[in-house]
Amino acid sequence: MDLSYNGILAEAKDRMGKAVAHLENDLRGIRTGRATPGLVDHIRVDYYGSMTPISQMAQVSAPDAKTIGIKPFDVSQVSAIEKAILASDLGITPVSDGKIIRLPLPMMTEEQRKKLSSHVKDMGEQARVAIRNVRRDCNKSAQAAKKDSTIAEDQEHDLENEIQDLTKSHEAQVDDLLKKKTDEDLLDTLDHIDELLKINPGVDISDIKIFTPYPGTVFFEEAIAHGFVPPTRIEDWSGFYWNKGNLPWLSKKRTQFLENISY
Repeated sequence: MDLSYNGILAEAKDRMGKAVAHLENDLRGIRTGRATPGLVDHIRVDYYGSMTPISQMAQVSAPDAKTIGIKPFDVSQVSAIEKAILASDLGITPVSDGKIIRLPLPMMTEEQRKKLSSHVKDMGEQARVAIRNVRRDCNKSAQAAKKDSTIAEDQEHDLENEIQDLTKSHEAQVDDLLKKKTDEDLLDTLDHIDELLKINPGVDISDIKIFTPYPGTVFFEEAIAHGFVPPTRIEDWSGFYWNKGNLPWLSKKRTQFLENISY
């Protein structure tokens, strides 16, 4: 490793960036119930003896919120792609007309949503740990560089400050990725509401509170950090109503998102 000031800083940027990129790639394969082409990015197909990503063999799209469409460039590979999808952890049975493969995404159960929320949270924590490990390693390199006089003592202090700034910046990127994934789940909820209203326009959906910080949701810890005092009894949650004043854990974008819901 280059123990110069710039070399250590470049090492920190590179490794922290890779930790964030790894999380972003893994999150693409997490199914929230909303169709996105990224859900099949991790699936490899045996293409003439070479394990090839579906995206390199077909045009992948999401024609609607509940369907992924896969149009192979070579129609003779339809069967191989279907086989790879069935063997994957996606949990979806493909439907094919011989030319185009469609993946209908089923509605997620409440239990699946809870597991998803917990899994995504764990993935985010793993990314943060990786970033902090890079900070630890690069701080040790800075100390070693000072010891062998590659950098001066004041430079070591400045370098550790820059490494800490990089740590905060990349942890913020992790938070943004997790919020983006959460928003996909929220949009999926609204899609289900749309479907419900099409089936029965008179259904009462006025009491759906997708931003309420119930225990176990991604908002609960954010709310606690902002001073929220949760009800101690289950029945008391029924009296929780949102307004701008009592949802300080929501970003301006999310508050606007909530206000735009016309249900």
